[in-house]
Amino acid sequence: MVDFSQRLDKLELMDTSVCTDQEMIGALRFLKITNRYFGGCALILKILNVFSASWRTTETIKILDVGCGLADIPLAIAQWAKSKNIKVEITGLELVPQIAAFARENTREFPNILIEERNILDLDESKNSYDYVIASLVLHHIFSEHCSAVLDKFNRLSNRGIIISDLERSWPAYAGITILSYLIGNRIVRNDGPLSVQRSFTVRELKDLAHSLGLHYLKAQKESFFRLSLAGEKK
Repeated sequence: MVDFSQRLDKLELMDTSVCTDQEMIGALRFLKITNRYFGGCALILKILNVFSASWRTTETIKILDVGCGLADIPLAIAQWAKSKNIKVEITGLELVPQIAAFARENTREFPNILIEERNILDLDESKNSYDYVIASLVLHHIFSEHCSAVLDKFNRLSNRGIIISDLERSWPAYAGITILSYLIGNRIVRNDGPLSVQRSFTVRELKDLAHSLGLHYLKAQKESFFRLSLAGEKK
């Protein structure tokens, strides 16, 4: 019996060295499908669209995407911004060298997207400043005792706001991602997909995490496709 009463702090295969480069890319392509068809990109763009109401047409919005993978979300943001005549500069952070290389290749035609092979905790906020910090399907990879430090880092790097999107820890989410993983996923996805739900959060946990840091501008809520958001703008 799977227990959803609390987060499971257990490494996913893609967070270890047991998968090949080919398997890792296959797992990231699975995420690309879920981002496109199961609300990943749409959720980020929905929130950015709300935030954009206060942006001036003359300014350039600087966005940091943490754990950018193959750069699906930076590309979606760049295309959305172009359609809205909004100027953006997007930095994607990726820890794995091979994945960062693929992300650079995917974004080579977008001069306003920069891919950096760095850990966000290594960024000096006195030298690196962004309007918004975004993290999609990243926070559940962080062990519970480190989540506060990571969210605090997001807050210190962002001048205007934060958008976090992740999975809801629940039976429906677990069942849905298990079925999808076995239908179109590889060995890594079939292990990590269901496990990622067990490692994820409830709305209450995200609220408590934000409030523990005094980040009362962040609001947690349920979203479509078994996702949660923790997002808001500083006043």
